[in-house]
Amino acid sequence: MTANEIEALNGYDGATPIPEDFAAFWQAPAGFAQAWAETVAALQPEVQLAPVPFANPFGVYEQLTVTYQGRTVTARVIRPAAAGRHPLLLMYHDLNRSVHGWHHMTRFLALGFGTVALEAEPCKVDWQAKPAQADFHTRYLDALAVAKAALTLPWVDADCVCTFGEGFGGGLALLAACLLPGVKRCAALNPLPGDFSGLGVPGCEDIDLANFALLCRAEVLLGSCLMDTYAPPQGQAAIYNRLTCPKQWKLYPKYIHERVNFFENQMLCFFKDGIV
Repeated sequence: MTANEIEALNGYDGATPIPEDFAAFWQAPAGFAQAWAETVAALQPEVQLAPVPFANPFGVYEQLTVTYQGRTVTARVIRPAAAGRHPLLLMYHDLNRSVHGWHHMTRFLALGFGTVALEAEPCKVDWQAKPAQADFHTRYLDALAVAKAALTLPWVDADCVCTFGEGFGGGLALLAACLLPGVKRCAALNPLPGDFSGLGVPGCEDIDLANFALLCRAEVLLGSCLMDTYAPPQGQAAIYNRLTCPKQWKLYPKYIHERVNFFENQMLCFFKDGIV
């Protein structure tokens, strides 16, 4: 990507039109939006926890099972062993990549966080070409149901909630930051899906994260790999430029759709600063 192309990203806010009642579509009853708004508000997940036998004097490891509306999803949980309430990190992984390993999650114990990581179902379709088959609506509800379940856990400090994800997980992290008012900070690397119309896929306004961006009140750290073709930088630019909350944008010119150690370090500092 050339310097001129990078500069153009700063002024690109996407081709996907924002429905006039988009906020109502997800947050308040209004016409056709009522069904979605009521669905999100009515999520009352049933929660079951099972211990995972890891020997760590500083952390407790558990498997979380969440049931809502006849559907069951699972998540991994690591919480500090110390008594009391602790900050919560909601973690989401990318499409067709497994949930982060227990060792990867354990590092957040050093910051004092408990972590809840959704174990999302795989998706074997081209999300850009066939978004309907990717079933983003259900995937969004899974992420929100786990988030709402996590907030009921007795050790969670509901006044200190952060979200983190990569790729589609970055999109879910942003989604949670947009729809759950308790989220204070969100870190997202290469988030998707963004700017469907810019990709030549019309009719997806209700699941386009560029539209959700307007609802976000959390502080956002967004990282973009400029050689990414799976989550195109233009779509990420559309998301970022529509954010009206406090925000930072980190660009990585020589990376594709991959994990970036620089971003990982920046993300840890970003979360640490948010709970001090």
